Amino acid sequence: TTGDTGYTANSTAHTPAGDYLQEAADALRHLVEGTEEDRATVAALTAANVTSNSTNATLTQQEEHMAATVTAKDSDIAQLNTNIQELTKTLNNVFNNNNTKP
Repeated sequence: TTGDTGYTANSTAHTPAGDYLQEAADALRHLVEGTEEDRATVAALTAANVTSNSTNATLTQQEEHMAATVTAKDSDIAQLNTNIQELTKTLNNVFNNNNTKP
């Protein structure tokens, strides 16, 4: 029997050494096949991780952009509140001045 390992065991050699060699060749072939499956799994996980990292980078950029937007809007809100307070004072002064004149 010849496997991907390059080793050959003569299945007609019914000696303890021949049987042992056949078992060793079978075990090695099984190990190689399992390792190839594991290698494919590692490649798939690596690809998934690359995709995940890319997605994470995109989400981080979006998060930073939104955080900057919120900060700018908070600043606008504070400025508008100040403007409203100043306008309220001015209108109250005008109203009070008009009501105090004879």
